[in-house]
Amino acid sequence: MYGQWPNMLSRGGITTYRLTSPVPNFVDIGAVAEGISIVGRSAMWQDANDQVHVFAGFGEDPWYGHYVNMTTGTHALITGLEGATWRYAYDPNTNKLYHGSNYHGSLAEFDPATQTLTTIYTSIGYGIDLIIGDDGKVYFLCNEEVTPGTRKNKLYSYDPVVGLPGGLKDYGEISAGTSYGSIGADAGYVYVAIGTTGDGPYTLWMSPITGDPSWTEWPYNNEYEIFVVKEATTLNWMAQRRVYPNTWTYFYLDGAYRDWE
Repeated sequence: MYGQWPNMLSRGGITTYRLTSPVPNFVDIGAVAEGISIVGRSAMWQDANDQVHVFAGFGEDPWYGHYVNMTTGTHALITGLEGATWRYAYDPNTNKLYHGSNYHGSLAEFDPATQTLTTIYTSIGYGIDLIIGDDGKVYFLCNEEVTPGTRKNKLYSYDPVVGLPGGLKDYGEISAGTSYGSIGADAGYVYVAIGTTGDGPYTLWMSPITGDPSWTEWPYNNEYEIFVVKEATTLNWMAQRRVYPNTWTYFYLDGAYRDWE
């Protein structure tokens, strides 16, 4: 693989793929499940037509991406944006891959059909988390310098159906700037867990998706983590929090404010 992460672990099994540049001579794609598998700065996914794709990011300022359709052999070297590759999110409805960089806070859309990269948003800051919400929108949490020397956590969403510029929504400033957090979004609300440092304290925020942003905070003032996660069986969003060094508790997120205990 041309890049920093030559080994890809499939989502559907323990098969490891080692690619050659520019096109692999042979790849067994039978073990790859539909969805996305992310290893380091690389992503592998299978689309609705059972074609398997790989996008491997490397370098910085700008980063680059080596794209290979492992079913057809189509491949391309993609020139990215400032920063370095950090987060990926795959939209199975459009078969597009979304990319967030860890610093310079860029959000970009890669279309494997045309092998083109479209810039959706750039900022002076750090990308923190990136997901596809239950409503089909792309949600991007970043840490921006809102005024010289002052940083804030901000959330943006992008609606691929609407496109630019109308599909980009700014949810405003959430909290004082840090680089630790996770997000989730159901049909009605977006949830953001933020840590002051990697060791906490952490707090959870919630806002309605439609209308003007209106953030509600659940303070969680201790040294242990809290994350927003999706339960594998029900596909419901949950808050996962550590209450003791090796003990995790969970509760469902449904837009209703509840006390922690």
